[in-house]
Amino acid sequence: MRRTLTALTILAAAHANIASELEAFVDAAAGAPAQAAHTASDRVVFVKTYKTGSTTVSEFLAQIGYERGLHALHPSIDGHFKTGELKRRADKGERFDLSFRHPTPTLDALSLGRLVPNARWCTIMREPVSRFISTMRFVRRLDERFRGNAAALVQSIQKKRLTDGDANTFCNNVAWVLSGEQRTLAYGVSRAEQLEAASTITTRVDAQQTLVLMQKDMAASLALLASSLNWDLAASPARLRSARVARGRRGAARCDDGACKNAILACNAADSQLYETYERRFDAEIARLDGDERFRANRRAVVAAPARNAPPFASKYPINCQQPNTGPSERRRWKLLNSCGGRVG
Repeated sequence: MRRTLTALTILAAAHANIASELEAFVDAAAGAPAQAAHTASDRVVFVKTYKTGSTTVSEFLAQIGYERGLHALHPSIDGHFKTGELKRRADKGERFDLSFRHPTPTLDALSLGRLVPNARWCTIMREPVSRFISTMRFVRRLDERFRGNAAALVQSIQKKRLTDGDANTFCNNVAWVLSGEQRTLAYGVSRAEQLEAASTITTRVDAQQTLVLMQKDMAASLALLASSLNWDLAASPARLRSARVARGRRGAARCDDGACKNAILACNAADSQLYETYERRFDAEIARLDGDERFRANRRAVVAAPARNAPPFASKYPINCQQPNTGPSERRRWKLLNSCGGRVG
């Protein structure tokens, strides 16, 4: 009974986490069992973007972390990182193995690099029109306000009638997140300026040797990440979980004609350029790995049915970092791996 109640508590926390991360993103513009040994190569900094399948990647990394005994970085309070929080915690000497939360209020790459040293950096992208429509359906208050009219929403953003938080959520979101800057790329920016920003971001992403995943093929993306870190998913309980899909409803946002798509792309030129660049590279890499047995095995494994004895709590991560001092042993271990102080040594 206790285990059932505990599982329900974690499930409720995960649902609350979805809402908390959305709010944080909008606010940003305004004894344990023996564990598999891990090395620096296990460490991952995943730069989470919005409505790109990033929560699916975060849940996958949470499963890997639980299995391999990796310590994950989480906000201290309120479900999102506060201004200067990452630097303060890095200065205190906190160190972690995984980071997969939204980088709020903006991406602080320097502090993340100190908190999760010697890590593989990665992020994920989605085709911009698809991402915009998915976001509009998810942010129901705006979907209903604009009656599913994506072009009208873009027009309102460009006339500065919405908050920067809302504007950054819909227009050039990926570019804005990866830029690490507070300055919006959602309005008041010409197409030439958007493309210049995309070029600058590409240079930065490449310098960091960031692995860019693609929402269009999550199985290949997770297999690519796992293979780059020498993870054997056939020997792991980590699996691709079903992505959240906003339920269709009468009047929900659609984009079926060229005029609508052009309107969306007008405020997503930077994201479109980034997507075209990294989709091309992603496709080439997946084609290159087609004959690689390790990659193929990981791709098969990640979509296999979950093991019946999959670890409890594995795919759920907390809203805030934990104090590992209460609950049954599995619960205490979960708290330890998501604790505020990170790892020791």
